[in-house]
Amino acid sequence: DCIIDSVAVAKGNTLYCSKVEIRVTYTPPPDPPTNVQATDGEHTDKVVITWTKSAGATEYQVYRDDTPLGWLGDVDTYDDTGADAPTITPGATAASDGTSPDYVSLSLSGQSANNGTTHTYKVRAKSAAGESEDSGTDTGHRGIGALTYQWQRSAADSDTNYSNISGATTESYDDIGAPFDGSGRYYRCVENATGASQQISAVDRGYRAWEPPDIDVG
Repeated sequence: DCIIDSVAVAKGNTLYCSKVEIRVTYTPPPDPPTNVQATDGEHTDKVVITWTKSAGATEYQVYRDDTPLGWLGDVDTYDDTGADAPTITPGATAASDGTSPDYVSLSLSGQSANNGTTHTYKVRAKSAAGESEDSGTDTGHRGIGALTYQWQRSAADSDTNYSNISGATTESYDDIGAPFDGSGRYYRCVENATGASQQISAVDRGYRAWEPPDIDVG
């Protein structure tokens, strides 16, 4: 911008009016970053945000749900390890009550592996001239691995002192190791998935079918 103004200049006893040219140079802040993209479940431990840089910018800041995550320097990607983690809904155990003399049948219902919360991301650019406006937004979330299972059986007829059943790593399982005399045992399933905290299902009591042997009393 160019500003022309008049100023009074004294010379001896005479006052003159002189034109003075004052130039002011204005540097605008950078334009907002473009092409903001956030990953949708490709990673279990983070959301990766990328963008196209703005001309003249020296720093960038990512916002998660309008929360600033800190200035990053002259980069075009950010790993958001603070995005909400995925979760496991453990569901409930069903153990059969005397339906077979050979095993206790075990199954789960209501279990699920859930992606992390979906967040909304945007980015700002900054230079010595100031901050840009917000970029466009994109949503992203952390993913989760497949559920794995490990069935456990109580040591006695009480809801305590559990140990793993060898080989019992499927969603449904027939426990041939249950007491053959029909004694009850409690069952639960330990569930894991990459990216999520371990969960344990609700328990249930089950037992084999059993009839006392005939005794010949002569």
